Amino acid sequence: MIQGEPYWGSPTSVGPIRLFPTAAEVGNGYLSGQLVVRFNHGSPVLPPGNRPYESSPNHYIEMYAGEEVAALLSVALGVRLRDGGLIRRFQHGKDPAGEPELHNHRAPTSIPVPDRRIQFPGLRGKEVKLAHGVKWLLLYPKLQPAEAIALAKAARCYADALWVGDNDPQQAWLHLVTALETLAVHMQTDALNPMEVLQDAYPKLVELITGREVSDILPAVANVLVETAKATRRFLDFTCHYAPPPPSERPDNEGVRLDWDSLRRALAFVYEHRSNYLHAGRPMPPGMIGVDLELGDDGRPPECIERDTEIMAGRSAWKAKQVPMHLWVLAYITRGALLNWWQERVELSGM
Repeated sequence: MIQGEPYWGSPTSVGPIRLFPTAAEVGNGYLSGQLVVRFNHGSPVLPPGNRPYESSPNHYIEMYAGEEVAALLSVALGVRLRDGGLIRRFQHGKDPAGEPELHNHRAPTSIPVPDRRIQFPGLRGKEVKLAHGVKWLLLYPKLQPAEAIALAKAARCYADALWVGDNDPQQAWLHLVTALETLAVHMQTDALNPMEVLQDAYPKLVELITGREVSDILPAVANVLVETAKATRRFLDFTCHYAPPPPSERPDNEGVRLDWDSLRRALAFVYEHRSNYLHAGRPMPPGMIGVDLELGDDGRPPECIERDTEIMAGRSAWKAKQVPMHLWVLAYITRGALLNWWQERVELSGM
């Protein structure tokens, strides 16, 4: 539930946006309208001869204002939030109470799942204060336009992951990795060492060649493969640089804690599984999807499968290190990285 203080009669303003918390109750599997958002703006007036459209698609985010705010608040508050569309239009010189407009309204829906299949246990019964989200919305205009566009696209991917994760964790993994990659691509630099990039992306290839008579061709191989390998390197560099510290509350059983000191290696496995699913249709392995997240005796969810164990399905098997984290942990890392990047870019802007 999104809390406002008070709920009624005192909306929060953020520039041209006014946010009205509704205090709608949230039941088990029941979606409710947590916020009403009012946009106070007019149509922009373009100078004569100014072209309203550009040939470059870099600015395209495929979101209306309500969807953009919902995605940003989903990251800022760490909750599921989705825009339902326009419900009332206020036009100058017409009814001051506004005119209902529901032909573009679409009530968000979700598919219920058994409690034991919930992938984000921290979202159950979660209550957040709208003021915490407003703090981040106030920082949004301080970003450079290209930064704001990149953040909006990443936020939408994060929000989509939370929305579909319980019912379709395969897609949630894709959305979360894409959220991180979106900002990693925005921050990419060409000042990379090809050998280091190759080591990150193709460690088995490097191991195969190193120490053999053909090792002198390794730098040449690196230069050839660096463009395709660069995606892995920038994902790992960005995520490890902006990743948050471990959760403040962790399971007492250290065997089901993610080794934060080996986060880069864990993320490399995540990226590999994501790529295999995206490009070859190979599903994410058991232990990363369809997990029964039973809370421990301490009431906290495991961060990964038990260390030094194996997961088996059919005739396939994966060691614990190959399935390094549960979905909710990557969501935690993704949100923390997005917020840390957001804060840094605002501070660097000097505004």
